Amino acid sequence: MIRQEPKSITTENNHPTLGFVEPQPETEGKIIDGAELAAKLAFQTHPQKGCEILFGMYYRALCSHAIRYVYIKEVAEDIVSDVFCHFWKTQSYQSVTTSYRAYLFRAVRNRALNYLANEFKQSDSLEKVYHIEGAELPEQIMQYEELHQK
Repeated sequence: MIRQEPKSITTENNHPTLGFVEPQPETEGKIIDGAELAAKLAFQTHPQKGCEILFGMYYRALCSHAIRYVYIKEVAEDIVSDVFCHFWKTQSYQSVTTSYRAYLFRAVRNRALNYLANEFKQSDSLEKVYHIEGAELPEQIMQYEELHQK
């Protein structure tokens, strides 16, 4: 098998390239892989198909990302589903300036952190209920009764 070297091509502005496509103004300075580009094109013609492409590409990875924060598989799956639902309903795909991957991972992280903050608020309020002055916990009542019986 003969190995061929890429041929040098000169562009309009006389910059040599190695046969690669020049970046488009909207993607200049950003790395876009083939899947991201396919999703971007799908959103332009058929937004539902674009969401399906992103869901198929990133669902499992996003669930793994979410589970690092919440430690519960079902909650992580719900968070990812909520992010995709919000992404579709609010048409957020139209305003994504970074890659869809970066946007979705950040959205999942933020939603997971919001979930945790909400959980901590609820657990704090339950602890306050248990520590009302003058109120005894069931364990304290049982210990008092056991000591009193001896």
